[in-house]
Amino acid sequence: MKHKMNFISRMLVGLAVVALFAMAPCAASAVEYRLADFMILVDDQLILRGAADVLSFQGGVFQGIPRRTDLGSRNIVEIGGRLRSRVPLEAPTTTDVAIIGPNVTLGNFASVSHVIYDAATGSYNDIGTSGRRGPTLLEDDLGNNSLNDTGNKDLPDFPAFPVFAPGGADIIVSSGGSENIVPGDYRDLIVGHKGTVNFASGIYNFRRIVINVAGQYNLIFEDDTEIRVKQFVRLAEYGNVNPTGASNVTMYVEGEDGDYGGANRNRDGVYGLPAAFEYDGDGLFILCFIFVPNGTINVRGHSQLPWETQWLGKSFQQVSSLRIRLQQSDEVCIPRGIECACITDFTLRSDGTLRVKGINFSTDTVGKLAIFTEAAVEPIGGVSGGDSGADQDQAVLDIVATDRFNTINSVVADLIAAGHGSGDRFYIGIIYPEIPNPTPPPPTIVPGYCIFTDKTLELP
Repeated sequence: MKHKMNFISRMLVGLAVVALFAMAPCAASAVEYRLADFMILVDDQLILRGAADVLSFQGGVFQGIPRRTDLGSRNIVEIGGRLRSRVPLEAPTTTDVAIIGPNVTLGNFASVSHVIYDAATGSYNDIGTSGRRGPTLLEDDLGNNSLNDTGNKDLPDFPAFPVFAPGGADIIVSSGGSENIVPGDYRDLIVGHKGTVNFASGIYNFRRIVINVAGQYNLIFEDDTEIRVKQFVRLAEYGNVNPTGASNVTMYVEGEDGDYGGANRNRDGVYGLPAAFEYDGDGLFILCFIFVPNGTINVRGHSQLPWETQWLGKSFQQVSSLRIRLQQSDEVCIPRGIECACITDFTLRSDGTLRVKGINFSTDTVGKLAIFTEAAVEPIGGVSGGDSGADQDQAVLDIVATDRFNTINSVVADLIAAGHGSGDRFYIGIIYPEIPNPTPPPPTIVPGYCIFTDKTLELP
């Protein structure tokens, strides 16, 4: 008789609430939304009226699964209306880029492949009367569709936003000048016409970044550079941001839309005030991600080569009719979340090793195979390992695929060495890899676990 699979499964709901140690069920689902799959994800409004092209198949592989190039909003998505908006460029013949949000509107010239909206809480408005094409696939439930079968309609949480304070001294780069700067706390970074800034690897805290004069300026980074800005960023036309393609370069902008005493010359964001971030285009823009949680991301101008960035924030809008081309960042550097890795079956082999089947297995999701005595499972709470003395760390696991791994060591031999005997029974589970604790001590925490209780391992 086939048994129903049972799991004892818990995970932390996100790095932003790690300090609360709030534990929530971790559903064993084959598909669910992942933050890494969103090229654009906003809380409020995503407006891409055209001309615009989204390039697909650019995201590589993340946690053993091909990475997508989705566009999402927790509220409103508006595509098309001004000029051709091709999401993706191959639309509507492919379905590897989805537009995801409770309220989706397609205007004139929208070419889309895949739309997921929510009929129960939102709306789908097809108001395009000229040149509208697609979608090939239209789905009406955010919690039950081809990309998410968890029943949970929430889009992925954003990464935690850093706490920081700017310094008191400005960095001013004259027209045609060049400055080498080191990590630290500064007030404003002001760059003149055709100025160049060379950033060494590290963390930079600013009040504002202001480039008001259009010209071939360059912001050049070393690998592993983090830019934090308290108020706003203004990047005029014809400039290059990370033209050398340094890796793990990120930008955080904390400010809300506002004029800041007239210093902000950005166009109005979606809230009627100058946007917290604006890039005016006609250059290279390559960041692993930019995160603007409290304001609008404005993009305008022309991109001959696609801008390779993951855009996260409150709202995103295109503010001109010049064609832009968008491509998912080719790397993932958001603080990683936890994919729900759970066991669905296992086999004890003749040499005492285990063959384990399940979902979402990778070095990012499996810290160890934990082995629990039968008595330990009922009262179990937050755990960092089993109680049998025979856990199998990631180093002695052979993760063959996302649905299978084998133990390298004999689990039977390890259990016997720990004092267990013939006929003793055990449960096995996944303990997720430890992550830094944002509120130490301790320096690290285990963010979650999943214990398979449908079947016991019995010593021969």
